Amino acid sequence: MPTENQLSATETLKPDFGKGRYSALMKESFADAKHIFGLEPAKAEKLAREIASDFGAAMASAPVDTKISRSINKDGQCTLAEAAKVKYVTVTPALFAMRAIAHANECGKFGFVRNESKWTVGKYLSDYFAKL
Repeated sequence: MPTENQLSATETLKPDFGKGRYSALMKESFADAKHIFGLEPAKAEKLAREIASDFGAAMASAPVDTKISRSINKDGQCTLAEAAKVKYVTVTPALFAMRAIAHANECGKFGFVRNESKWTVGKYLSDYFAKL
């Protein structure tokens, strides 16, 4: 596997976030942290892992509502669903960054062009990113 120094300027080495419960969250947070916050890949990866870790820790004690579909198809398959919610979670810097990412992504609904918008990070997140 090539090292980051051996990749061309257009290629980047993407971290492996595995196939766990919050792997998709980490992949999306990694890409968004690079684009929205302008973080270098190593810091974006660390932020993505901290977001998933803090989110997972908060959700660990959540009661889960589960559902199973009434119908079963001809292959013996059905649909499973679950929902969980935790109130009054103390917001960590990583969860604060997650909220900022969600807000920036939502702004596309109101006329901002995601690929052309330049976001400026406030002092709280700037100080946190400096420590990553």
